[in-house]
Amino acid sequence: VASRIPDTGTDARRALDMSVFACLCVIPVAFAYVSALRASGLRALVALAGVTCVVCYHATRRLTGTVQRLTLQRGMFGYDINKRGTPAGDVRVPEAAGLAPAAVFLASLSVLQVAHMWLGGDGAKEWAVEHNSALATIGFAVFLGFVDDVLELPWRAKMILPAFAAMPLLLSYAGSTTILVPRPLRRALELVLGAGAGDLGLLDLGPLYYVYMFLLTIFCTNSINIHAGINGLEAGQSAVIAAAMVLLNVCTIAATGERAPEVGQTLAAAMTPAEAMKRALALRAALGGDSAFARSAAAEA
Repeated sequence: VASRIPDTGTDARRALDMSVFACLCVIPVAFAYVSALRASGLRALVALAGVTCVVCYHATRRLTGTVQRLTLQRGMFGYDINKRGTPAGDVRVPEAAGLAPAAVFLASLSVLQVAHMWLGGDGAKEWAVEHNSALATIGFAVFLGFVDDVLELPWRAKMILPAFAAMPLLLSYAGSTTILVPRPLRRALELVLGAGAGDLGLLDLGPLYYVYMFLLTIFCTNSINIHAGINGLEAGQSAVIAAAMVLLNVCTIAATGERAPEVGQTLAAAMTPAEAMKRALALRAALGGDSAFARSAAAEA
């Protein structure tokens, strides 16, 4: 849409792009609000999240300018190497400006956690450990980012420190350690483990799952951080990931519809026979007709 409008200056163009992006973010929130018909607490939480996002946007805009001014006064700045040789290449670019959105994000998570505890009651208290662990992980990551801007840490430190920042979240994880094995690898696993190993469509990694998540944390953080300074790529990847998370949550809420649980409850509402059969067919397509898990789901349906 923005590409069809005549150029009116960089700031005006950026403001238009952000307005279009904000509208696109509001649409799925409204869709999720309408889809959660029965769960009144969930509707209230979705509405509060939407209001919080609007407040956070304006707070970030205001706070970013303040952080930029203070960092320039302290001599914490760099130059855009992609504009070297042009007048823009001599403009001082403030560093550590990420403190502004990070501080606003942590504050918004705290507000939403209070709302979640208030609306969810005793059931929401079980999620408090994971929520607080996520806050600790994000706070540690923000601290490491600020230290990197000030001290310019070597890459060997950047490779390993983010993994330790994620340790509180990994240690608080109490979910399943079972993964879905891709079909091309099932034959190889059968050769390694033997024909009597049982159903290889689902594989319980046990403690190895935490090792996998530890290594995945190192990969994900550095795959984004390595693009810092290349205009738009670092923030662009984060925007794509955030949009995917929003889409996943909206699709989950929309799919449950009137069966959406209240805040603090798990999605354990009874399925209709048609939904149970659809689930069984999906498991059979993913795991294969010989899977004991798929056969059990079909029998229950």
